[in-house]
Amino acid sequence: MVALQNSQLFCHLSADDQQVLRAAAQERTFSKGSEIFKEGDTGKEMYVVQSGKVRISKVVRDVEKTLVDLGAGEFFGEMAILNDRPRSATATVTEDAELLVVGPEGGFHPDELAVASRRRRLGDTILRVETAAIAAVSVMLTCG
Repeated sequence: MVALQNSQLFCHLSADDQQVLRAAAQERTFSKGSEIFKEGDTGKEMYVVQSGKVRISKVVRDVEKTLVDLGAGEFFGEMAILNDRPRSATATVTEDAELLVVGPEGGFHPDELAVASRRRRLGDTILRVETAAIAAVSVMLTCG
């Protein structure tokens, strides 16, 4: 299992905060080809890739475009719990994957993420990663 301290999103949390998060999260296994969520779905959880690969894609002008392929230590689905909006893309497993699922089902709530964010620069990390992702999508949409 990839430790949370190796995840770009959670590496700023203290060891105690990581332990709380680990206890509240659930490990789930997904087979290649599994759709974790679809663009437009509602969602209250985010995911950290422990092993395997996940593709994030979006339909643009009726064509599915790959935004990013994610591997161990990378995360996705965070925007749904931070802004309480429908999923902005589709997540599909491209290689059998073990994911850490962080959300209310495991006892972790967005309010706790907001508190951790203020305490450990989590918000800055999310902003930096999301800004890069938005820039990449903008280039993709402009260039076709």
